[in-house]
Amino acid sequence: MTKWLEKLPNISQEVREELAKLGDDLEVAAEVISRKLASKREVLLARSRYYRLPSVFLSGYLPTTEAVELLTEEQARKLKVMPLFVLGKELYVAMPDPYDLRCEDFLRKLTEYRIKPVLADGDDISKAITRKYLAARQGGKSEFGDSRKTVRVAKPKRPTQEELNEDQSPVVKEVWRILRQGIRLGASDIHLEPEKDFVTLRYRIDGVLHTFAGPEKTQYSAIVSRIKVISDLDIAEKRLPQDGRISTELESREYDLRVSLLPNVHGEGVCIRILDSSAAGRPLEKMGFEPDLLQRYEQVIRKPHGIVLVTGPTGSGKSTTLYSTLSRINTPERKLITVEDPVEYKLAGMQQVPIKPDIGYTFGVGLKAILRHDPDIIMLGEIRDLESAQIAFRAALTGHLLFSTLHTNSAAQAVLRLVDMGLPKYQVVAGLNGVLAQRLVRVLCPHCKQQSHLTPEQIKEFDLPSDSSKQKIYEPSGCGKCDNLGFKGRTGVHEFIRITPEMKRLKEDEISTATLEDLARQDGFQSLRESALRKLFQGETSLSEVIAVTDDY
Repeated sequence: MTKWLEKLPNISQEVREELAKLGDDLEVAAEVISRKLASKREVLLARSRYYRLPSVFLSGYLPTTEAVELLTEEQARKLKVMPLFVLGKELYVAMPDPYDLRCEDFLRKLTEYRIKPVLADGDDISKAITRKYLAARQGGKSEFGDSRKTVRVAKPKRPTQEELNEDQSPVVKEVWRILRQGIRLGASDIHLEPEKDFVTLRYRIDGVLHTFAGPEKTQYSAIVSRIKVISDLDIAEKRLPQDGRISTELESREYDLRVSLLPNVHGEGVCIRILDSSAAGRPLEKMGFEPDLLQRYEQVIRKPHGIVLVTGPTGSGKSTTLYSTLSRINTPERKLITVEDPVEYKLAGMQQVPIKPDIGYTFGVGLKAILRHDPDIIMLGEIRDLESAQIAFRAALTGHLLFSTLHTNSAAQAVLRLVDMGLPKYQVVAGLNGVLAQRLVRVLCPHCKQQSHLTPEQIKEFDLPSDSSKQKIYEPSGCGKCDNLGFKGRTGVHEFIRITPEMKRLKEDEISTATLEDLARQDGFQSLRESALRKLFQGETSLSEVIAVTDDY
C-alpha cells in the first residue's frame, strides 16, 4: 500500500522503511507532508502514478452543479468525497482512498451512476465541500436552494445494458469519433489545435498532415477533460505539459494511444500517437525490401554475435523494422531482451524493459543490468552516447547479438558517427556486422494512379540517370478508395552496408563515407536514391516522394 513512496526520489530508503511501518496509506501520506519530506502536490502525484488513477488539486477546480447536487453536504462530509462531474453514465468523484470499495459501492447505489475515483488530498476535499456547499449561501440559501431543507435529487434512470455499451454523452461520443476516424484513416498521429474561435483537427496520414472538421470550440474544454480522464492525467492541471496513454480495441484490433498535452495561448493542444500492435509483427518481405538486399540482410541478422544498426530520422520506421527483425529470428532456444524508451509494441516471447531517465535508469544502466540475465539477443532502443555505445560493443565482442538504432543520414555515416563518439576504429569494425539506412515513401493508390513521364528538365534538375526518360512513371490522382489522397500506405526504401574484411583492414585515416560505399558496391550495395528510383520505375511511388526522402543525395 505504501510502495508509492518509491515515486518520491528525495526520500531515503531508510525513511521509506520507517514510514511503511505506519501501515495506513493515508496516515503515511499525512506523515510525509507534516515532516516536509515532500509537498502535498508531490505526494498526490506520486500516489496517482502508482495507483494509475487521475488526480485533481481541488483548490483550482470547480465541480459541476449537476455532480454536486447528487449528494447532500452531510453525505459528502461523512464519506469524505467531492463529486466532480458527470460524463454519460459515469460520476467522477474525488476521494483520498482509492481502495475504499465500500464507499464506491454506497455511492453507486445512492446515485445509480458508475463511480470513477479521482485521487485528491483529504484536507482539500474538506475545504472544497465547505466552499461548494456553504460559501455561496445568501440569505440562508446555498447554491442549490434552501439549506434548511433536505435536498431531494431526482435520481437518473438506471441505464440499460445497451446504454452502457454505447454512452450517449455528446462529449464522449465526440472523443471516440475523433479516435475512430484516425484509426480508420490509418493515421499515425491525431492533432487537436485550439485557436481563438475554433479548433483545428489534423491527422498525419502516411507522414503528411491532413485537416478535417474539428469539434466545436465550446465543447473543447470538456473534450480535453475527457481525454485526460481516460489517459489517467490530472484533469485540473492546465498550465504544464502532461503525457499519458490509452489502450483501446477497434474491430478486434488492439491500439495503444500515446497522449501528449501542451498548453498554449488558446488552450491545451493535444497530440495522440496511434500505435497498432499488429504492425510490429509484419514480415520483412512486406516492408519494401528488395529481394537481393533482403537476402544479404538475413545473412547478417542470423550471425551468432555482433551489432546490427538501423539508421534514419525520427518517423522513418526504424523501430518497426527492428521489431519485425526480432520476430524473424526469435526462437524458444534463444533468450531475447529489449531495452526501450518507451516500449512501443508488446511482443510475445521476449522480455521488454522500459527505461526511466527521470530516476537515472538510462540505456547504459539498463544494458548493464540485462547482460547479467544471460541474453542471446539484445535490442537497445537507441545508441545515444559514448557510454551506451561502449557497453553495446563490449556485449557484441563477448558473444551477444545486439540490434540498435542511430540517427544518421546514411549507412556509411553510422560508422563515422561511432568513431566520432569516441569508440576506437578497431572496436567499431570488429563489433559491427552491418548498417541498414531506411526511409519511408508513400505508395500510390493502385486504383487511381495516372501514368506520366520524366521531362528532360526534371532529369537535369534532380540529377536522375540519363536513360530515365524511357521509363514509365506514375503520379497521384485521388479516388474514393484512398480518400482522395492519391496514396495508400507507405513502404520502405533502404541501403545496406555489410561490414566486409576489406573494410576491417582500413586504417583510421582511410575511413570515409565514399570509401565505405565504394567497397560496399562490391557486395551489392545500392544507395537510398537508387532504392527509391526502383520504387518509382516500378510504379509504386511518385517522383515527388523520391525527391522528398532523398533530397540530401
